[in-house]
Amino acid sequence: MPSRLRMIGVVLLAPAVLAAGVALGLEGGRLVRPRSPLFGPPETFTLADAIAHHDAARAYRLIREGQRPDDVIVVNHPTLTAGRQRFVSPLWWAVAMRDEHTMLMLLGVGATIRHVEGRDADCLAEALGAAAMQELLRRHGAPPEGPCPKQTAVTRQ
Repeated sequence: MPSRLRMIGVVLLAPAVLAAGVALGLEGGRLVRPRSPLFGPPETFTLADAIAHHDAARAYRLIREGQRPDDVIVVNHPTLTAGRQRFVSPLWWAVAMRDEHTMLMLLGVGATIRHVEGRDADCLAEALGAAAMQELLRRHGAPPEGPCPKQTAVTRQ
């Protein structure tokens, strides 16, 4: 009987020991190579994803590879778009994500501000209370003359 109890103990204990070994191995790998792609942020494949992950370098690479900074992108956010897909400008999305670095990069590569259907980046910054972003947009983005429309679509459209 003792061999049967020992066998049951091994069968019950082996998965726990194996899982602990894997966890220790992964953490040891993170300690040795903390910048390994295995432990980094997920790769982004679209401009919308790069902006959502605050990855200005990837957003810039996508633009260098041919994405135009004023072409609309498809975004989806549980609050900002009510969980539905919406077409917005990359500049609008950068402001919505409060990503100042990507916003400045987009302005630097030629993105423009247009007051169309509540998707204007400077008015969105105003609606979000992001005064510093709004000031940068108005200084460097050459927005159209005139005040923002009364209602900028920040949540549901």
